[in-house]
Amino acid sequence: MKKFFLYLLISVMFLGGFGIFAYPAVANMWNNYRQRMLIHKYTNVVDTMEPEDFSQIWEEARAYNDTITENDIYGDTFGDDSYEDEEENTGINPNAASTGIIDSETASGEETQKEKHLNAYYNVLNLSEEGIMGYIQIPKINIQLSIYHGVKDEVLLTGVGHLSGTKLPIGGESNHSVLAAHRGLPNAKLFTDIDQLEEGDEFYIHILDETMAYKVDQILPMVDKDDDETLQAAMRIVQGEDLVTLFTCTPYGVNTHRLLVRGTRVPYTEEAKKEVERQRKKEEFNIMIIYAVMIPILSVLILGLLIATGINNRKHKKSKNKSKSKKKSTDQTKNKSKTKNNSKTEKGPSSAKASVPNENKNKQKKQTGKDNAQK
Repeated sequence: MKKFFLYLLISVMFLGGFGIFAYPAVANMWNNYRQRMLIHKYTNVVDTMEPEDFSQIWEEARAYNDTITENDIYGDTFGDDSYEDEEENTGINPNAASTGIIDSETASGEETQKEKHLNAYYNVLNLSEEGIMGYIQIPKINIQLSIYHGVKDEVLLTGVGHLSGTKLPIGGESNHSVLAAHRGLPNAKLFTDIDQLEEGDEFYIHILDETMAYKVDQILPMVDKDDDETLQAAMRIVQGEDLVTLFTCTPYGVNTHRLLVRGTRVPYTEEAKKEVERQRKKEEFNIMIIYAVMIPILSVLILGLLIATGINNRKHKKSKNKSKSKKKSTDQTKNKSKTKNNSKTEKGPSSAKASVPNENKNKQKKQTGKDNAQK
């Protein structure tokens, strides 16, 4: 029994240590799996669409972007004054045009216009009803993540969020979209390795039936989170250029500054397509490796625990049977002893009774002898 509990304690400690050690990898693997499922669902919806459907959605997205003439970076995405309530921080730019899908003439008051803007924002490019407008691939750091509407906490915990005060990532002249994600989360890798990107590296954004390639042309590695002027300048719209900025916190685990990696639009070449395919295969291979390592380890631990449990149960059963046998033997001995005592008790009265007639006979014999002598 003591050996069993010792083995159980060692197994629990090992499993606990293994769990702590493996949690980041396992949690990231789960998040990657979930992201793949979301992206797979998104691509399935895209594959079922007709050309006229694409035309209509592209028109709506461009109309939305036409309402933004200047990017409005409000609050701090990763700070206490983040976009916790995007209904109050809709990112409406005071210089935005009143054309397209937001018609200020029909809006009765500021709150109504904010509501219209918010509803329009969350409906545009929302094909799968998951809040996903597309996905991003960065082969250099081996990530593929969904791009969500907005940057609420639940979004940034699992994927990449689009800053709703900036233009949608649909490409085009005078377009600058900002995409944000966390670094260093224990349950998801996200933009953790984005500091490894260098000028000349490429990343790819998939929206509807189009893939857009961006080459890194500017990196701001350390901007103070309170330096609004620098942040606004880095994410402003540049006339005639098509830009996307990847936005995250730094240093790793401290998060007092911001890291910005900007990409400019380049042609999506055949070589880029091959690179995207290589990334996909590499990601699948990495997941297979994790499964191949984890499953045998967990199987051995569980098997060892089951064997130890079986051995302990067998020993316990034997011990229990021995106890029963010993008890049975003791009971039998007691029963025999009782039987002997009872037999002795029974013999005592019977012998006494037998002695009484003998004494009477002797008395009769003596009396008969006396009578004969008198005669």
